[in-house]
Order: sequence, then C-alpha cells, then structure tokens
Amino acid sequence: MLSRICVSTLFTFLIAGTSFLISAAQAQDDAIDSNLTVAVLQDDEVPPDEPNMKPFAEPADNEKRFVITLPHKERGDEDDFKVELIVGKTVMTDGVNRTFMAAQIEEKTVEGWGYPFYNVSGSGEIASTLMAAIPPRPPVEKFVTGQPLLIRYNSRIPIVVYAPKNLEIRYRIWSVSGEAEPAEPK
Repeated sequence: MLSRICVSTLFTFLIAGTSFLISAAQAQDDAIDSNLTVAVLQDDEVPPDEPNMKPFAEPADNEKRFVITLPHKERGDEDDFKVELIVGKTVMTDGVNRTFMAAQIEEKTVEGWGYPFYNVSGSGEIASTLMAAIPPRPPVEKFVTGQPLLIRYNSRIPIVVYAPKNLEIRYRIWSVSGEAEPAEPK
C-alpha cells in the first residue's frame, strides 16, 4: 500500500513488464506536503463547453467534482508514467501521533462511454494513535490521507474524481527510472 512511505524506500512495481521505481517525498508518518499537485479544477471551474467532460455526470449536492488534465505525452511514452490519486483533508494534529483517514478511491466506468472515473468512498473520519507528547508540542497542520490509488497515465481524457465536499484530491505523477532489472531465483 502506498499511503505513506519513507524517503529512502524504493518500491518496484512490475506493470505490463515495465519496472517503476517509486520513492516518496516524506517519512512514514509525515503528512503529504506541497510537493504534490492539487487538482485545481473543481466543478464550478470546468468550462461547460469542454468536450471531454460531456460523458461525466454533474456532482451530487454533497460532493465536489475534481478534474485533472495531464500534460500530453505520446501514446508509447505514457507507459512510462503512473498517476497516484490521494484523498485527504488538511487538519491540525498534535505532531506526535500517527493520523489516518477512513477513505479510499474506487474506479468506476461511465455507462455507455467506457471512460473511467473515480469515486471516494468511506466515512472520511480521521483517527490517530493516542501516544502522549512529552514534552508537549505545538499543534501541526498536516494533510491527512486515506488510501491512495495508482492508475495508468492517459493524457487523452481527464481524470475525474467525485469526493465529499469536505475532502480534497491531490495527485502525483510517477515515472520510470531506468531499465527493468532481472530478478534472481533463489
């Protein structure tokens, strides 16, 4: 699972025969920081005449629609990239305890079009461990995350995510860092 991982940790994902080496930007219990790109286009900012948005439904009253438009890449080059979708909320924490959110992102398909879209499920409630901070520390603002989702890179259609109004969607673009290395049988 990719919720939070150490800076020095490298994970190798074998996807369609391509090795993706992934390293995260923060220590295991730290919140995700400003190195992430925030999905800027929300429902009220998407141009109504945007042809790529026609298949996607308007958000319900209690949710927001986030739209991510990826930089164009040639079809063969897109295999070297992945997109990590992250659901979360910025909250004040004690700076000591691990915090996490009961939310995840699920992939669905637009009926009749076949396009993927993503829906946030779960309560969105935040929980934490209960260790005492000795000596006491000042509160720290953190982006507390739910379970992220790693998806394929496709610059031809927007990434559309529906989330409750109190949550936010961020994303990271991962890329290949070299050739796939052979595994050694033992």
